[in-house]
Amino acid sequence: MSNIYLHINGEQQGPYPIENVRAMMASGELGSDTLAWMEGQADWQPVSLLFGVPVPASPPPVSTGKFRVGSFLSGIGVTLAVIGAILLGLLVVVGAFIGYTAYVGNGLDKSSKDYVDEAIPAIVTNWSQEELTKRESKAFQQAVTDEQLTKLFTLFHRLGALKSYDGCKGEANMNYTPSVGKVITAVYLGRATFDNGEAEIKIGLIQEDGVWKIQAFNVNSPVFMQ
Repeated sequence: MSNIYLHINGEQQGPYPIENVRAMMASGELGSDTLAWMEGQADWQPVSLLFGVPVPASPPPVSTGKFRVGSFLSGIGVTLAVIGAILLGLLVVVGAFIGYTAYVGNGLDKSSKDYVDEAIPAIVTNWSQEELTKRESKAFQQAVTDEQLTKLFTLFHRLGALKSYDGCKGEANMNYTPSVGKVITAVYLGRATFDNGEAEIKIGLIQEDGVWKIQAFNVNSPVFMQ
């Protein structure tokens, strides 16, 4: 499997073997939103969504944030009065922009959480593989075969039927790169109790044509170690 590059403290680092990255995530050394890339990926994305998501053969440039505001002041001989007017205008624009992005971000958080809170019970109540496949993203379809998915659900069935779902926590993120444009993703962690024990369900989402789709699906439980 390909090695992984990480974007840490504003610098590209790596490559690291994939197992080293998993260990760094497990120890807390890497946050779930640390940007990562490996051969086959179309662009950098949160490391929590990287595994099993396909795409050009060299790392693309990394976006430096959710949004970028350029510098508006340049040139020589600008009077203090003009500078003051420009700064005032900039503050107004930035204030409006921040308000707009906060509004959009809140909407993305709500819609993604609502999607996960509907999807998890539908999938895990009786461990329906079909309920997952009808929600999967294009990348998920390419990365996971039907045979692999069947083996996973055979394991998940050891938990038994759903008894209670405690909801999920997470957030949506909007990233922009020149090569791909706007990419909207989300990561959520849900908790549930089943006939044979408790489990954490981690879901990664991506928007395709304005619709949320599942890009990653992982279930962790002590039951699997028995």
